[in-house]
Amino acid sequence: MASDFVWSLYPDRAGTLWICSAGGGLCSLRGEEVTCYNEKDGLGNQYVQSILEDGAGHLWIGTSGGVYRFDGKRFTNWTKMDAQVGMNLVK
Repeated sequence: MASDFVWSLYPDRAGTLWICSAGGGLCSLRGEEVTCYNEKDGLGNQYVQSILEDGAGHLWIGTSGGVYRFDGKRFTNWTKMDAQVGMNLVK
């Protein structure tokens, strides 16, 4: 891992342990395999503070620069505008 400072750990329902770090992006641990994600993978901020999984299996990653959704293949930045549109759809 690129950083020794871990903000949080999250075990998803598939058995992967997700590691949120300060300055090292987001890493996953499955068995003995570690995979780390950063800007080159589409994660726009290296300071990952929180993570949760929704009912569809998407991961929601909270960073010091915004929220990202990870579908297992790519990261999508979830902006304030996206949230407002989503809330309008729920009404």
